[in-house]
Amino acid sequence: MSTNLLISFFAVLLVSGVFSMFGKGGGSLYTPVLVMLGMAVGPAISTALFLNLVTALVATIVFH
Repeated sequence: MSTNLLISFFAVLLVSGVFSMFGKGGGSLYTPVLVMLGMAVGPAISTALFLNLVTALVATIVFH
């Protein structure tokens, strides 16, 4: 497993945890973090949108 992938995983996990507590998806911070870690802009935006969907689904399940 590459170091960038591991750092990305923990950075996204931290961002999603903090932002979901405030009711925000975190996409505004996922994209810059992923781009700074070397991902191209297009895939970073798509990944951020997917992560927003996952965070919203988990929050919906928790608060249902």
